[in-house]
Amino acid sequence: MKKSLQSWIKTLIEIFLLLLTNGIANYLFIRHYTYYSDDWSDVVTSPDSARSYLAVLSDCQRPIQFALKKLAFSFHGVDAFGLQLAGLVLSSLFIVLLYFILKKIAADYGYLSYLPFVSCLLYVVLWNKDEAYPWVIVSICNEVGFLFYAASILCYLYRDRRYLLPVSLVFYLLGLLTYETGFALPAVLVVHDLLNGKKIRDSFCYLIPLGLVMVIRTTHWFGFGYVRYGHDVSSFEPGVLLLHAGLFIFTSLLIFSNQIQFSVMGWMQMTLVQSACILAIDIILVILISWYLRLYRFVEQGSWRYMSVLLTGLVVTSVPIILTTGGTPTRGYVLIDIFVACLIAFLCIRLCTARYSRILLLAGILCSLLISQGLYGNWVTSGELSDSVAGYFCSHSEEISEYPYVYFNSTDFVVNAPNGILSAYHPTREDLFRLKRDVLGNHLSELIGKLGQEDVMNRIDSGYVHYYNAKCLDQWAFSGMLNKCGLSTTTLIYGGNWFGNFPTSIGKDEIRYQRYDDYHPTGPEITVPRSQVFEITYSKVFRTGQKQPLTLF
Repeated sequence: MKKSLQSWIKTLIEIFLLLLTNGIANYLFIRHYTYYSDDWSDVVTSPDSARSYLAVLSDCQRPIQFALKKLAFSFHGVDAFGLQLAGLVLSSLFIVLLYFILKKIAADYGYLSYLPFVSCLLYVVLWNKDEAYPWVIVSICNEVGFLFYAASILCYLYRDRRYLLPVSLVFYLLGLLTYETGFALPAVLVVHDLLNGKKIRDSFCYLIPLGLVMVIRTTHWFGFGYVRYGHDVSSFEPGVLLLHAGLFIFTSLLIFSNQIQFSVMGWMQMTLVQSACILAIDIILVILISWYLRLYRFVEQGSWRYMSVLLTGLVVTSVPIILTTGGTPTRGYVLIDIFVACLIAFLCIRLCTARYSRILLLAGILCSLLISQGLYGNWVTSGELSDSVAGYFCSHSEEISEYPYVYFNSTDFVVNAPNGILSAYHPTREDLFRLKRDVLGNHLSELIGKLGQEDVMNRIDSGYVHYYNAKCLDQWAFSGMLNKCGLSTTTLIYGGNWFGNFPTSIGKDEIRYQRYDDYHPTGPEITVPRSQVFEITYSKVFRTGQKQPLTLF
């Protein structure tokens, strides 16, 4: 009884530390998170506002995700704080489920003490998935999908209670209908069962919901549904898949490198007092974690078979990205980071002595905290920029409504990371150009001939500046802003990426633009006189030329 009580106290302490770390690492500035990118078109204004939930659920690709967006629209307000709190709660629930999953799997291989806790701790602070937290439609809609997958795996691991197996399959089905990136996760359970000498018959039951989802997609809900957006694989040709695998590795290195540079930019925007307060909070947290870890022996004993499960998980969570484009935004690392964190914890504890492994882990946690908080400082800046532009639209709506066109050049608002800061893995523009050319093939060659190589490379550069600061000012954001301010009939010309109406030529007296969809032109070039175009510039939004100091707390 005493041992059981001690075990529960230990579990509660570890969960408390994990949730505290999540709050400090990812939500320290939550009060100043706002709406970003397509939050404006899916949450602030919703295309489904007049449709029933049944109609929204008729989508055959991600019906639950679209229903969640409609639900978020129902609860949104001028202030995004309520929805950001919902994202915090969902991410906390996911961490708790992940903790119990890793605790169960690790126990099957003889790891009984700190490995699950340390693995979850590293997962929480890894800095390459920052989009998963401040962005409302990601932190709420996608996170619900991850929760379904986590609940499914947890139920499967305790399937000795037979009623939990069908519950697990239902959760897996709901996850697939929300966000399909976890479709290959059952492969981890197959390997886990094989290495533990268990029958794999139960794991093959996952083919039932997987097959059902394939039928739903191919038949469009048996003829009663529709496809809103396609999310199909690009090709199963070995050469293409090999190229995508190489691009995935390259993109991952690029994200790690750029995130560090962008984090430095975030810290440079903070005042000395703000930086000192954040650093003090981080040091107190690390001291608290260190004190807890010293209460017990920091030695793990177990089987190397555990690493086979982790490597399997790392591969299967990368499969959806490799099957599509090979490149991924940072929110695509939510599932991948679970296995990366577990591998780091496993190797650190197994290969180092107790003293050195503890020092390495605590140093890594502190560095990751600092990088993450620099990134979220940039998210606050981006949010303030989005709110300022939206406010400008609404306050000048009468003036803008006199023009049939609005032109926005995102590069006027972008802040790029200087190549001089930690740029060991920062690729040249020619490297990015070559990789995009290899992926897009003839489509990019057509654009080169049309726009010229210099302009194409500029567009590629801006595509890799994830949100500093104009990522949040894309055509989806403007669509929502225009609708919110009563300017839905105004045509947007956006000079930022290969979606929507982007300008092919900017002249003194006229602008030419063409409609593009997923890098492909879908309409003729249209020429309009500059007198019919209202241009949004940084100097118009911030007339004084000076922004207010960054507000974090």
